Amino acid sequence: MPLTQEMMYPECPVPGKDGMITPRIGSVVSSEDFKRVRDEYYGIRGWEASTGLQTRTTLQRIGFTM
Repeated sequence: MPLTQEMMYPECPVPGKDGMITPRIGSVVSSEDFKRVRDEYYGIRGWEASTGLQTRTTLQRIGFTM
């Protein structure tokens, strides 16, 4: 079974293409700041920063067997 976004947390879909928020008029967060915070958040959750998928270590820790 391939790892998909639905396997991560289906109740928390990642917005926009490639996990990026869509641009908004009057936004106050730069794209660089968003990416930095997103990568930190992914790390805290045990997700791979480059893909947004759970790492093998995280999947094993929560009992998912491959």
